Amino acid sequence: MNSLSPSAPQKSILVVDDTPINLTLLTRMLTTQGYEVRVAPSGVLALRSVQMSPPDLILLDIMMPEMDGYHFCRLLKDQAETREIPIIFLSALDDASDKVKAFEMGGVDYITKPFQLTEVLARIENHLRLRSLQLQLSEQNIKLQKEINLRQIIEQQFRESEERWQLALQGNQDGIWEWKIETDDMFLSSWFKDVLGYEDHHIQFSQAWKDSIHPDDWKQVETILQDYLQQIIPLYSVEHRLRCSDGGYKWVLTRGQAQWDTSGKPIRMIGSVRDISEPKQRELEIRLLLKVTQAINEAVDVDSALNLVLATVCQTIDWDYGEVWIPNSDGNLLECRQTWHISDHHSTQFRQFRLDLTFALDEGLPGRVWATGKPEVHLYSEILPNIGLQSGFGVPILAEEQMLAVLVFFTQTKSKPQERTLELVKAVATQLGSLIQRKQAQQELQSQKEQTEKLLLNILPQPIAERLQKQPGIIADYFQDVSVLFADLVGFTDFSSEATPAQILEILNSIFSHFDQLSQHYGLEKIKTIGDAYMVVGGLPLYHRDHLHAIAKMALDMQTNLTQFNQQTGNNFLLRIGIHAGPVVAGVIGLSKFSYDLWGDTVNVASRMESNGVSGQIQVTSEVYERLKDQFVFALRGSIPIKGKGEMTTYFLTREH
Repeated sequence: MNSLSPSAPQKSILVVDDTPINLTLLTRMLTTQGYEVRVAPSGVLALRSVQMSPPDLILLDIMMPEMDGYHFCRLLKDQAETREIPIIFLSALDDASDKVKAFEMGGVDYITKPFQLTEVLARIENHLRLRSLQLQLSEQNIKLQKEINLRQIIEQQFRESEERWQLALQGNQDGIWEWKIETDDMFLSSWFKDVLGYEDHHIQFSQAWKDSIHPDDWKQVETILQDYLQQIIPLYSVEHRLRCSDGGYKWVLTRGQAQWDTSGKPIRMIGSVRDISEPKQRELEIRLLLKVTQAINEAVDVDSALNLVLATVCQTIDWDYGEVWIPNSDGNLLECRQTWHISDHHSTQFRQFRLDLTFALDEGLPGRVWATGKPEVHLYSEILPNIGLQSGFGVPILAEEQMLAVLVFFTQTKSKPQERTLELVKAVATQLGSLIQRKQAQQELQSQKEQTEKLLLNILPQPIAERLQKQPGIIADYFQDVSVLFADLVGFTDFSSEATPAQILEILNSIFSHFDQLSQHYGLEKIKTIGDAYMVVGGLPLYHRDHLHAIAKMALDMQTNLTQFNQQTGNNFLLRIGIHAGPVVAGVIGLSKFSYDLWGDTVNVASRMESNGVSGQIQVTSEVYERLKDQFVFALRGSIPIKGKGEMTTYFLTREH
């Protein structure tokens, strides 16, 4: 797969793995493909090897002694000298969280053991190509800047002498043009005929020259020209597309120098045009891959990344329409997931037509690519020409030999894509495969996290569950003032002895579900149910200003709800409720099954108020009475013996004022 020529420098690959058989296998495979292979059986030795001579790419195992792959990768990414070395993780770990962590550490790819040699080679070659393109772009920028600096020096010298300017232009292999501004006449050298196919070298600037510039570039060309003629900028230099005689376009770099009269009015311009189509195309391709990489890394979801990638690819390869086909949930049909098209009526109609379609395996262009796993080019002759699209090609999106999606592009011209275009789109597809695979792993991890959070919220108050997730450990808090309510369902024990288990659970669930709704309504926190007993607290874990008033209201509503329930079901249950207020300690106990509970004298007294209460009544302590006597109506019960407390004066809460 590696097409290294004898004269091309060998790419250096460092293989880091503590398993000798893996080192031997990878070394033999990569050496056969023409790569220079270095090995390291541990992260520590690999780090020394990289510091001595950085490789072009690293194949990295995760589970190693002394220093695992994650730590090794992080160390390299923290250093400017080694940050850009592509690292491919090669591990037997197949959990979604391991893959996500590998990408977070800075890995460019993740291959699961056991691996296919062809897949490893393909991914190595792809990432080496991307790295090479990045280096080429950097070198081209440096070269271009040097060329611009040199041109500026030369053009500054040309200003000093008209004759020297003319001689320099005659010796230049670029196209030469002269524009007489006053008459609007323009003269072109033979370059325009040789390169662009123009027959007539004498044209009118405002007509033919303007028409020959790509419509999307004219505004920029005009703005820079006007700024130069008004002497706002010192140099006229602009890159744009120039139409050839066959209707196609070439990228050119146009530069020029003006001559002004004594009043400062421009009278003519002389300049050059250079064909930069080839380097410009390479630059656009490199920028495309870098932009795709950025879109993939920053994408919130797969759809937003696909949409940006389609638009970028279409604009780069100059095709009119792009779409992504992804298998449905059953995996038996392809559905159109995203599209991009030029803004015209026919393309909008075609987009809607495609969104409503599905393709089975080996059906249509997307289905055939899905079936073969290989790119396919097709020239249409019947249906698509009706809307102006005559050519199309499809490229598969693969990851670990799994078909994830199909990219399809169309154009209004009847022509096959260049081989370099197919290779470019295949490289984009490889990147998209990594994105889709990574997002699937992240979605799986997020789903597991949401399930865990849901389970925690079912057994713990939300603030406590959030604290436990952020900082696992013992949670114990002291609260100076809370209200505690215990309620017991009187008569339920006798009912249980005659009812079936299903009937018992149905009755309890119905009654306690109404109580749960009341606790949520009043901003209280249900603590637990034990058999037919119910416990609720106010004022924790979040502060509640009127917690005692709220718990009294809930107690009255509990009685009302139970009365309505009895009327609807024909039962005769009663509630025995006890309430007390004061300080408590609250926290989470348990290792395998969490439980949020309360401790303290306040809890004990509230429980005694219920157990020593009267069926159908709400018994409260004098503490509660004193704090609520202006808001509720109470009846004095008197002094009763309370275990562990002696005689206590209690009251019955009857209603609200």
